[in-house]
Amino acid sequence: MTLIALAVAALAAGTPPVTDPVLTEMVALYDDLCLKAFPDDGAIDRAVAARSPTVLSPDQVRIYLHDDPGRGWWIDDANGRFVITIEAPPYHACSVRRLTDSGFTDMTAYSTRLASYSASHPGYTQMAPMDMDIGDIHSHATGVQRALTNGGSDTLFMFENRPATVSKSKTGVEIRFVRQLASPEAH
Repeated sequence: MTLIALAVAALAAGTPPVTDPVLTEMVALYDDLCLKAFPDDGAIDRAVAARSPTVLSPDQVRIYLHDDPGRGWWIDDANGRFVITIEAPPYHACSVRRLTDSGFTDMTAYSTRLASYSASHPGYTQMAPMDMDIGDIHSHATGVQRALTNGGSDTLFMFENRPATVSKSKTGVEIRFVRQLASPEAH
């Protein structure tokens, strides 16, 4: 069942979501920064500045974006550290990521916000889940995508990145929410 279908089913059944303060904060950051402010750079700057961020150095940004151009911040609050990155076109993307002990057990808060956003922005369709191993990290992604009138696309992704093999060192599970606007040249 897709994330959107799960959220609709949970809402219809009146099932209250499990309230996880970290996930709640992460969804709020994604909503404010990536769904509302992005892609307006000025709006992003104002929304991030209101949260007393730490600006990432170019080397720190490279940890998250590798060779892709962009910028980023750490936002620390009572729920820990969240990483915000903005990738420059042709894949213009806004992401909120968080390292967790083992991921989230109930993604209702995210899927409910995704369902609400996609309902008010018609044209999104569910993408097939993607799985890939990059080094020792297994990445699982789900998302919805819509075509834009300029020939580009608007995609809302959720990535869960976890160690591909069990190791004695505890590294945790990274959860990442992404909104990606791909220009026609990127397709």
